[in-house]
Amino acid sequence: MANVIYEDISILNVSSWQHWIAVSEVDYCDGLIYINLADKTFEMTKRYYATGNFSKYIPFGAEKIGVECDNKNLKVLAFRKDNENILIIINDSDENQNISVQDAKSNFRHIITDKENDLTEKILTDSDITISAKSVNTIIF
Repeated sequence: MANVIYEDISILNVSSWQHWIAVSEVDYCDGLIYINLADKTFEMTKRYYATGNFSKYIPFGAEKIGVECDNKNLKVLAFRKDNENILIIINDSDENQNISVQDAKSNFRHIITDKENDLTEKILTDSDITISAKSVNTIIF
């Protein structure tokens, strides 16, 4: 999901993005939320949280800005609004990746969606960051 959104923004230069099916009754890799009508339960999918790294943290009207990353295992997008920078970092590899964010102030936010985290927010004080394997990350500074 994150890779599709990344490609749409970085290659096609789209200015908005929507998900075709938000709630699905079957596990067909399409819905953000799966429901079970028989027992009246629902399940939030990793796609839901990965989409949230974009939709929850990139504010309306944010401008896409250029960004460089020497690590070829990472896909990075950058946005800016109201003197705030937002980075979206996707790590598709099976290994953690270490990065350093230039110009990051102290006490900046790192939001993680990976195997163990669902939009888990951490406050960081060091610009050296570990990007977990198979993850979508939002960094706000």
